[in-house]
Amino acid sequence: MMRKAIFILLYFTLATASWAALSDSIRVTGRVSYANGDAAYAIVAALHPTDSSLIAYCITDDEGNYNLHFTTEANNILVRLSGFNVKRKIRKVKAVSQSLDFTAEETSITLREANVKAQKLWGSRDTINYLVASYMTNYDRTIGDVLKQLPGITIEGGTIKYQGTPINNFYVEDMDMLQGRYNIITDALKAEDVATVQVLENHEHIKSLQDQIRPDAASINLKLKTKSKGIWTKAVALGAGYDNGMLWNCEGNAMYFGKQRQHIIYYGADNTGKGADRMLQHYGSSRLGTITLTDIIYPGTSPVGSTLWNNEHAFHSSNLNRLSKTAQLHYSLTYNHDIQKQESYSQTTYLLPGSNFRIVSEDISSHLTTNNSFVRLSYENNAQRNDLSNTLDLSGQWRDANGAVVSNTKEMQQHAFNRNIGVSNYTRWVHRTEGGNGVEMTSYNSAQTNAQSLTVCGGLDARQDIDLTRVSTVNEFSLIKDLRKHRWSIVPTAALKLNYVGMKPLLQSAISPDNGDMHYLRAGVNASATLKYVNNDFRLSFRLPLALTHTQIKDETHRTQLCFTPLFNLQWKINDSWTIASGGSYGVQPTSWPQLISTYIMSNYRTTSRYLPSISDSHMGSVSSKLSFKDIMNSLFVYIQGKASRSWSDVIYGTTIDNDARTIMQAEYMPHHDDSYSTTGNVSKGFDWKKARIDITANYSHHYGSILRQAVKTDYHSNNFSFNVNTSADILQNFRISYDCSYAFSRSVSGDYAHKIRTLEQSLNLNLSLIRKSLLMNITARHTHNSGLQEKTDYAFLNCSLTYRTKRKIEFILEGNNIFNTHTFISRFDTQLTQYFEIYQLRPRSIMLTARFNL
Repeated sequence: MMRKAIFILLYFTLATASWAALSDSIRVTGRVSYANGDAAYAIVAALHPTDSSLIAYCITDDEGNYNLHFTTEANNILVRLSGFNVKRKIRKVKAVSQSLDFTAEETSITLREANVKAQKLWGSRDTINYLVASYMTNYDRTIGDVLKQLPGITIEGGTIKYQGTPINNFYVEDMDMLQGRYNIITDALKAEDVATVQVLENHEHIKSLQDQIRPDAASINLKLKTKSKGIWTKAVALGAGYDNGMLWNCEGNAMYFGKQRQHIIYYGADNTGKGADRMLQHYGSSRLGTITLTDIIYPGTSPVGSTLWNNEHAFHSSNLNRLSKTAQLHYSLTYNHDIQKQESYSQTTYLLPGSNFRIVSEDISSHLTTNNSFVRLSYENNAQRNDLSNTLDLSGQWRDANGAVVSNTKEMQQHAFNRNIGVSNYTRWVHRTEGGNGVEMTSYNSAQTNAQSLTVCGGLDARQDIDLTRVSTVNEFSLIKDLRKHRWSIVPTAALKLNYVGMKPLLQSAISPDNGDMHYLRAGVNASATLKYVNNDFRLSFRLPLALTHTQIKDETHRTQLCFTPLFNLQWKINDSWTIASGGSYGVQPTSWPQLISTYIMSNYRTTSRYLPSISDSHMGSVSSKLSFKDIMNSLFVYIQGKASRSWSDVIYGTTIDNDARTIMQAEYMPHHDDSYSTTGNVSKGFDWKKARIDITANYSHHYGSILRQAVKTDYHSNNFSFNVNTSADILQNFRISYDCSYAFSRSVSGDYAHKIRTLEQSLNLNLSLIRKSLLMNITARHTHNSGLQEKTDYAFLNCSLTYRTKRKIEFILEGNNIFNTHTFISRFDTQLTQYFEIYQLRPRSIMLTARFNL
């Protein structure tokens, strides 16, 4: 009897649970038919609106009826209609049970092309998916190598851009573990471990704000293969070589990507000049940067070859744990120790009023030791209607620099020290009601202490000491309206800002001994109304802020001011292919606190500054617009953008250069304005033929401005034009070629003075597979031309490498760099009526053998 009762109880429990599960599920039903009423045979799928990933799908029956049954936590879904000879359609609807009919349209397709392209590149209006296997070649080792092959995506100096705009997030399996340090992933994660690269256009990370005006930037999300999830992957690389001395490098990383947690540990050490810290670069905003008011003069860094002699060690650890479906905890540690040595010769020519020139020649060498540390602890609960996050950052940097300068037959010895310690905390809270209204509050608070000094001996004996303290806080509060219900809305915002700088400078010099404390305070209260209009994919906003600010320099001057600084933003996604983004703003920038220091500050051995504590404003107005086009089926991405701006001020800052090439910074009351115009166009196209890709970018800019030199205002204008082409293709089955060409033309004019320079840089990269997937060869040839040089205007460089891959996931790489053994490289350019001529000392020919183990 007891068994029967237990069985009946268990039966009803399971039945109740099943009924509850069914009651929470969603059913979308309907009929697909042609305009004449005939049933259409097609596939109907439900997709996530954020990344177009599949939720559920079904096929219509003989009558054209379909029945989708699924569960989801999203508020909205995409319902996609597709099929053979059926034009694809996508509708965005609420995630509720409903009836949804489709009218199918016939379209002609080529079956072979459709199959190939659908596997390689696909997506919806806001999401693009790249199949990594279709773009990867035998020569690509990491996902960063593959990203360079994707149409629409470029990497410039480590910064990843989509359609010319830097990305704002880099996810792995929808989790942003590295928070701006994505070079670790792009240079360490194996390409074979990634299934898909997703581009999320106009991506808003905060779920409770996704119905608001979205950012212009996109995000990237890596979808891993199943075999790469939930396991530790480890790699170690050890290298040794020789140039004029022993060379060595080593790198090691361990990565784990699971559903509930992610980890990465990286260590790198190097003396080859490449720099292990390239993996730790942060791409994003940071308010804890080093404050530098006095320092030695450093040698320049060559745009080609290597000028860096270094000994570096870098460590980074990032960890992310999911506490629930919406909450996560992130903590990371970064440390870098670096010793750098460099040498160069520079000649700087200043155009003076009256067509006169002043030339400064310097033979510079430096020895710099740097220690950097950074700790981050963050918590986020990113729910559909509530978001709470807090990020705590601790930063420290210690720099010790020694240098020697031989200038105009005088030898100077320099020593500089800089210690910067900072802490910041950022808090954000967003709450939305069931009706869609809500509030958003943000608070950013930071504090920094900085001690720096500069000692100069020889010719001029002087010592500059500076102690700095900086405290700032920015707090904002705003209301939120449900833009899905109200096309027009007015959102009020209030803000409280405060910035304090305390400085104790001391200059010991026979020429201008000086000291005097500075206490700078700027406080402001902002009240703003943001007018928003949203009609499906057309979004327009006007922000109308009114700011009351008070600026005070203790015992010297103060000012209270009321400013109105409006701005507008427009986003219009015309259809799946065309997008327009425009913006405009008017801003008022007060005199920065370093330009209000009334005591003498020795910036370097030949530059001293002292300003009158007069608070003034710089005004700026700008407008910009960008038109983007994408054709996913044809792997075509195009954009053109333009910008115009004008800035004006009553105060101009400039220099006075004496006969010994010493520079005095100064400020004068002299109304002036600057105008700038620029336009950029880009075409990026991928081809199925030979895995070819071409990327073309053209840019033109014009600038009209004024500079103050020798207490005389001089007007000038400059024109710059640049053109870049990058293309690659598999010419033969085991032979891939890449070619990059950059041409630039610049011209500066002022009165009777006119100067122009043409530069050309070409790079040819050949990859050969001597034994398929086992023995690979790379040859990189580079050529540069600079019309501003008088003697040698052209340089050529050649690097080669040979890679052998074993079946046990071990690689041996033999590299030869600077094979022509070029010892010096000369460059010349000009800006703001100043010509720069520099001779860089390059590292000699080198050979390096590296073994890489994938554990």
